[in-house]
Amino acid sequence: MYEADLILVDNREGNLQPAGLRKTKPTWARLPAVRADRTFPWAVEERYSHAGYAPRIEQLAAVLRQSEPLAS
Repeated sequence: MYEADLILVDNREGNLQPAGLRKTKPTWARLPAVRADRTFPWAVEERYSHAGYAPRIEQLAAVLRQSEPLAS
């Protein structure tokens, strides 16, 4: 099994966010990416052009560049 180095979290209103997940879901707090504070809010709203997606992809790329693989 492969553990995630980074977890993207749906940031839409009404969805549990990392702080709420940590309080209510014991398994969430045990995930290596969560223990290493490697969660990233992901906006899943539809974008209808490359210009709409580009800023979000750039944000994700920046997070990935800053992240090192977690040791097993």
